Amino acid sequence: MSAKTALCASVAVAVWMLDHAAAETRYWEVETYGYYSSGDYGTDEKTEMIYWPLVVKHGSRSWRAVAIVPYLQVKSPGAQAVVDGGVERIDEESSRETRSGLGDIVLKGTWHFKEQRELWPWMSAFVRVKLPTADEDKGLGTGETDVGFGLETVRMFPNRFLAFFDIGYTFIGEPSGVSYNDPLSISIGAGYQTLNQVLVAAFYEWREAISPNNEDPQYLSFLGTYRVQRDWRVFAMLDLGLNDGAADFGVAAGLSRRL
Repeated sequence: MSAKTALCASVAVAVWMLDHAAAETRYWEVETYGYYSSGDYGTDEKTEMIYWPLVVKHGSRSWRAVAIVPYLQVKSPGAQAVVDGGVERIDEESSRETRSGLGDIVLKGTWHFKEQRELWPWMSAFVRVKLPTADEDKGLGTGETDVGFGLETVRMFPNRFLAFFDIGYTFIGEPSGVSYNDPLSISIGAGYQTLNQVLVAAFYEWREAISPNNEDPQYLSFLGTYRVQRDWRVFAMLDLGLNDGAADFGVAAGLSRRL
């Protein structure tokens, strides 16, 4: 999920459909959540991350714009850099340190260009830009801009079942003297709308590793959302890392308010 900057894109699209697809009326939404992850990434010591963003969304039936402004804290042995939401170890010889501050701001635009008809699912194209606002000297970012694009699809079936498929590609900005891969990412999952207020989902996520020597991160994730009132929603997520390229686990909880 690249630090889960948008939690799960396909589930977010499904929630949008349930709330907004019936009308062309524009809307605003404000969201915040806390995400904590911990993992040893194949080493002898753990790296812990806290990611706490403020998310502002504005859109209509056919488009959506999102701005994400995060607070970030990373506790790890030695020096590290946060790249595309993952932690890249640079030096494991120094003492364990905690670094925190403003993370990289993310801007995302989504165009819902195909509604579900017959065999066609809902289809959305997106462009995402990561601005280098995190402190490079603290290892909270690379100091470079990343640009990504991709496709999000949601298929709704009878009896309240849903299926998701997302694919994306990111061009990683490289600091001088550093070489990163530009990763492809894929996620696939299924969900169930138990009531108008509840949506639960599970999905598998794979992403190419940023560094050539690391394993491609793989996750199994579970997410649930509950609409407490007409304009308020709460949600929670659990991530389970499936290999050394991923964190061992991650948990998130938050709420959103439609304006």
